[in-house]
Amino acid sequence: LFIAYCFRAYANHYDAAGEKYSFDNVSGWFVYWNLDAGLESLANNPDIFDQINPFYWSLGRNGRIIEGLPSFRENARFASIIKKRGMKIIPTIVNDRISADGKAKRLKDADIIHNILITGAKRKKHIKNILSLIESYGYDGIDIDYENLYFKDRELFTDFIQELSAALHLKGKILTVTVGQKREESAKDGPSAIDWAAIAQFADSIKIMCYNFSSPLSGPGPIAPPAWVEDIVVFSKKYIPAQKLTIAIALHGFDWSEQKSRSISFDTAKETALIYKSDIAWDEASSTPHFAYFENGKRHEVWFEDKRSVSDKLNILKKHGIRNLAFWRLGGEDKDIYELLE
Repeated sequence: LFIAYCFRAYANHYDAAGEKYSFDNVSGWFVYWNLDAGLESLANNPDIFDQINPFYWSLGRNGRIIEGLPSFRENARFASIIKKRGMKIIPTIVNDRISADGKAKRLKDADIIHNILITGAKRKKHIKNILSLIESYGYDGIDIDYENLYFKDRELFTDFIQELSAALHLKGKILTVTVGQKREESAKDGPSAIDWAAIAQFADSIKIMCYNFSSPLSGPGPIAPPAWVEDIVVFSKKYIPAQKLTIAIALHGFDWSEQKSRSISFDTAKETALIYKSDIAWDEASSTPHFAYFENGKRHEVWFEDKRSVSDKLNILKKHGIRNLAFWRLGGEDKDIYELLE
């Protein structure tokens, strides 16, 4: 009886999403630290995805490319799923600096990328290393996710994308570039350090991360309010051709507390609400479910994404003619989300 009560108001909103959405290309990231859950989502929805992005390469202190473990390459289930569906495999390389023992030393390290971009010779070496990896493993391309860059490297990053694109296309490979969201240009480090219009001339796809409106650093709140997403979409269309523009939507949430914050999946959020007997509420202003609970006397607040919240964002994409969709990330998400796609 309590469970029914706990989810009654939430379910009324949850079941309201009934519209179907169609996209030319749907891609999804899955991560090496949650490999089994990601593969489960992939196996259950093989006809949804046209492209899959294993999020699994990072960088060492000197810019050396490091593979995340456990490796999806040696996973027989992954190989079987991909072979059956014919999805394109385009791994992501991110500028997280990883130490020799595999531990993250600095996330989104701008210094590593600056040192790679600073000379043509260093860019050429990095491009050669990327090509060597994707050719040796038979991948279809690479997804570049270099974030938090210095604005002073804006033109150098464009040079790098142009040079990488030429090298990849010569081999028949695909280049996608994942970028942080922005709603205006500035001369600041971060998202404005990447010239969307310039790199769109060379990349096959630009994926804009339309999430983390609220993050571990900001305090509790919605992950991606539809109005905020719409502002990003409108701005992006000024700089990126429609056929190259991909909007990335989050499937996760965050659990905030006084001590720390952590990313949380839909499954974990739902389980946590049940364990702590928390009533899940619906925030109309941001179209987001949320709840609070107490653990060891400390208050936690959880905001997360579900079928209804994702549907409201997909409606924005439909309104503005967005044809390409990406999901961050597979594994533990609301399984009913895939009912929205046709």
